[in-house]
Amino acid sequence: MNTNTANTPNTTTPQAPQQHWYVGHCLNFHERKSEAYLQSRGVECFLPVQRQQHKWSDRLKWVDEFLMRGIIFVHCTNTERLLILQERSMSKIQRFMVEHIKPAATPKKKGTPQMIPAITHRPQVIPEAQMETFMAMIRQNEAHVTLAHQPLAQGDWVQVTRGDLVGLKFELVKIEDGQCLVTRINGVGTFYITVDQTILQKISKDTPIPPQTDQDEPTPKRGI
Repeated sequence: MNTNTANTPNTTTPQAPQQHWYVGHCLNFHERKSEAYLQSRGVECFLPVQRQQHKWSDRLKWVDEFLMRGIIFVHCTNTERLLILQERSMSKIQRFMVEHIKPAATPKKKGTPQMIPAITHRPQVIPEAQMETFMAMIRQNEAHVTLAHQPLAQGDWVQVTRGDLVGLKFELVKIEDGQCLVTRINGVGTFYITVDQTILQKISKDTPIPPQTDQDEPTPKRGI
């Protein structure tokens, strides 16, 4: 039996380059142009846009609101990603988000100086499952999706930045369904209220509450 395989042709089919979800940073107010460019190249992309109803003086109007300005998610290979950057004048995508990687430090040898490893970076890749969930959230029309600019956790102290409760300080008790259940402690007891997370600012427990101005103080009633 001849076992010589030197001249045997390789019939293995090469695998196609793998596609990933990348986060592109495009010029502000050019998101639609970036989307049109990618679609013309046959590249899948996703703009986080929500359809919202705005009330005008004489009518109601549906408008598109961008969840994140200057951000577009691109599903492509790494080669396609580099080509998009090369054509940034047409794609309007200036860069892609990266994640920083700090290599493990090498063991120090006796008598030699400790070498500080250089921090490298690579393109940030969004897992498929996360993107599927995120796109499903944006495409549903029953609830408004908001971006939390700061992570909040149980036990944090927060301050209300807008609305009737502006300036008040609360302790965060629970987060559920996009709302924050907070409590305020005073001399009477503990009270609970549900507050939208987007109007809360994380603060220190010792941050003083801003004093009320004379205009904010209620006018005392005169006795009869």
